[in-house]
Amino acid sequence: MNAVTHRLTRTESGLFGLHVPAFSFTKLAKLLWFWYERSQQRWHLTTLTTRDLEDVGISPEAAAAEAAKPFWR
Repeated sequence: MNAVTHRLTRTESGLFGLHVPAFSFTKLAKLLWFWYERSQQRWHLTTLTTRDLEDVGISPEAAAAEAAKPFWR
């Protein structure tokens, strides 16, 4: 395979004739969805009463610490 053939093969194999990076749009969408879900779960922790937290075995202090974390951590 010569250099010209190799270049054409690499370009044609990608999305719309472009080289697709290893970090695809699908992976980005999944990451964004994961962050959204995490932020929603932490928000729901703030809405639980002390009784609800006791039922699931989480102290109010632990719930507050978890809810205070940023969505990416």
